[in-house]
Amino acid sequence: MSAKTDFVAQFTADFTATYSNALPVRGAITKLAEAMFDANGSMTPADLSVTNAKLATVATQTIKGRTTASTGAPEDLTIAQVRALLNTGKAETVTDNKTILASDSGKTFVVTADAVTQSLPAGADGLEYTFKNGGANGAVLLAIDPNGSEIIVGTTNATTNVALSGGAGKKLLNTKATAIKGDSVHLAWVTGIGWFADNFSGIWASEG
Repeated sequence: MSAKTDFVAQFTADFTATYSNALPVRGAITKLAEAMFDANGSMTPADLSVTNAKLATVATQTIKGRTTASTGAPEDLTIAQVRALLNTGKAETVTDNKTILASDSGKTFVVTADAVTQSLPAGADGLEYTFKNGGANGAVLLAIDPNGSEIIVGTTNATTNVALSGGAGKKLLNTKATAIKGDSVHLAWVTGIGWFADNFSGIWASEG
């Protein structure tokens, strides 16, 4: 079947049988559908013809974009999601104690100094960070500190698959003695749970 035939069939099918099954009416509807298709074979709006008022409504403080993998319909992105998109692929070397910002979401932090602390911001939907140990083997203790009463949870992918057991405010540690250059972890905020740690590389543990 041709694209025109498909369009006409769909167009007429959208009318109730009461009208579309009456031959004179059906004939008129068919002619109308054919004329519409001939006028615009793609049946798409003309370039620059869709106004803002014709777009789907959006929630406050969101913009149109897409974070879901592959191509598809636009989505309403939150500020945190936009920050993450803008920071995707960005890496920052850290040599001192650092207060991580919400606007840093999506960044990778490479810590090269021993015994410095990376302090997370208050958790919020859309926030995520990656931390890597950039020091020599056995030379750098990497510590990640959650905000206030928040927790870091997850199960490491070490040989023993150790579940993190740290309580509120307890740091996540890449212990110095077993640290290997390149050890890493990804943290994402999950509302109702806390900071969820995954994609472990190396030996990590909760602060005692």
